[in-house]
Amino acid sequence: MIYEILENPKTEEYCQLKNHILSHEFNWFYNPSTIGLDPGSGYSANYVYGHKILEGPNANRYFPEVFSEKLIGHGVKIVEQILNHNNIKFTFIYRMVVNSTFYDDGLPSPPHLDHDDFFHKNLIVYLNEFDGGNIDIFEDDGTMYSYKPHEDDIITFDFKKHSVNQPTSGRRVVFVATYL
Repeated sequence: MIYEILENPKTEEYCQLKNHILSHEFNWFYNPSTIGLDPGSGYSANYVYGHKILEGPNANRYFPEVFSEKLIGHGVKIVEQILNHNNIKFTFIYRMVVNSTFYDDGLPSPPHLDHDDFFHKNLIVYLNEFDGGNIDIFEDDGTMYSYKPHEDDIITFDFKKHSVNQPTSGRRVVFVATYL
């Protein structure tokens, strides 16, 4: 399978972070596009309310940058707990962000990589229940696999283009990390 469904250990730290993110006290920051590109025909920019924890390296910065001193420790701990619980070895966390998306025009985001210029793996933790909101993951030959997530589901996949479908009702809240 192109993606792997992981077991969620639902540790105390995970529950604390999830409850904080879903609370009315969590700070969200508006971004008019999930990918920062012109989406093209058949796709949508999919605006997002996000909260950067760790921003990955890019062409102008060769190392990750911490954006949330308050959440970085908890975020790293959650990634460690999930990957260790599932016997997945890793050496580096590039990026951690929390995203909240809503229904807008019903179109998915364009297929994209979270980091275009280097190999990475994606870890997506679904923090709430919502209708719709599938993730589509693409093989190099264009074959698409779709996954319908549920609350507390976790998936991981290697350096593959993916597209996010809008929830048809409710909001879709995810914790995303990229790692190696």
